[in-house]
Amino acid sequence: APPAAAGPAPAPVAAGEYPLRAWAGPWPVTERWWSAEGRRRAYVQVVPDGAPALLLAVERGAWQVEGVYD
Repeated sequence: APPAAAGPAPAPVAAGEYPLRAWAGPWPVTERWWSAEGRRRAYVQVVPDGAPALLLAVERGAWQVEGVYD
């Protein structure tokens, strides 16, 4: 049987603003640039005070957490 669909993972940190200890990036990525379905995103790594290091992505002004570093 196929696995049950998982819901969204809980956020690793509460939404809000955090002072940053370090950051790296941005790294722009253009996917399928030759197609009308192409996407443009940028990635940045951040180390906020009091929270785990994160890989963030921004696309069309909307930010999301792509990864959490231990």
